[in-house]
Amino acid sequence: MKPLNYENIDLSKLETELEHFQNKWIAISAQNKIVSSGRTYGEALEKARKEGEVVLFRVPPLDAYLAP
Repeated sequence: MKPLNYENIDLSKLETELEHFQNKWIAISAQNKIVSSGRTYGEALEKARKEGEVVLFRVPPLDAYLAP
């Protein structure tokens, strides 16, 4: 599995899907699709190994605010 350039990922296209993955790690493919998820980074990574290039991302609680 090779890392994917994160600049090619558009989370706005996944907005409706992300609510199902709150507080979980997800792997996103070059085609901007969620290909695996897990409670931990390692779990999501293990499931994504066969998918090729992916970006791993933790989905925060969607009702939380991030401060700079």
